[in-house]
Amino acid sequence: MSPTGSGNTLAAAACALDCLLGGRILITVPTLDLLMQTAQAWRLVSHRAPLVTVCSLENDPVLNKLGVRTTTNPIQLALWARVQARGRVRHIRLSGEPRALR
Repeated sequence: MSPTGSGNTLAAAACALDCLLGGRILITVPTLDLLMQTAQAWRLVSHRAPLVTVCSLENDPVLNKLGVRTTTNPIQLALWARVQARGRVRHIRLSGEPRALR
């Protein structure tokens, strides 16, 4: 664990890009702000795989621009997961306060 604002989100994104190729990654975040920061960080380090979120931000312009799918519908989530099913699922848990990306 590192202090809030020290680059945890970018570090997790970069590590996942290097270490977890070819599989799905489950990321849990405690706030919608941290979700937005995480999606931006993952795209910033060149993650191009589909990002799917379970949250209330459906049709959010920032997430749409990043190519992030959002839903609270379990059937839709299952359909997306089925289409993307490959390999094991890895879990990364992020916590803390969101910070602006540089």
